Amino acid sequence: MKKLILILAVFLMGSFSAMAQTRGAMSTDQKVDKVMENLSQQINLNEDQKASVKQIYTDMYNEAERLKTSGEQPTGETLEQLKSQTDDKLKEVLTEEQFNQYQQVKEEINPEQGQDNRMDDPQYKDRGEMDKDMQEMEDHMDEEIDEMDEKIDDKIEEGEEQMDDRY
Repeated sequence: MKKLILILAVFLMGSFSAMAQTRGAMSTDQKVDKVMENLSQQINLNEDQKASVKQIYTDMYNEAERLKTSGEQPTGETLEQLKSQTDDKLKEVLTEEQFNQYQQVKEEINPEQGQDNRMDDPQYKDRGEMDKDMQEMEDHMDEEIDEMDEKIDDKIEEGEEQMDDRY
């Protein structure tokens, strides 16, 4: 029984870890391809516009990744500024009508939409706070597992004592 619970606990912890690691696992190229696929369906872009928009999104995702991997822990404000700069660049490439269409469908073309909307929550001012909350949850789970292990050990000892008393 103890082994079963331990295996279950390890599996659950591994699952949570895997979910955390796979969140945002798309490469920059995959993200840009997804945006271009979605955007092409929504807005009629000519070939020059497609190339320009693709480069703008590639630059944006590369900068976002650079911020994440640099250890700076980008704030929601920093990411919003990056999105705003991207919009400004797109305004220069798209016609006014195309840009208005883009504004309407912007959420639909984001390949990461719905993966983790907590960054929009004012409670999470930056990724560091969210990571801290995740660590607290993992620590709490570890404590719960330790308590369960202790209870299991107590029950096993109790059962062994009962067996000794019987024989």
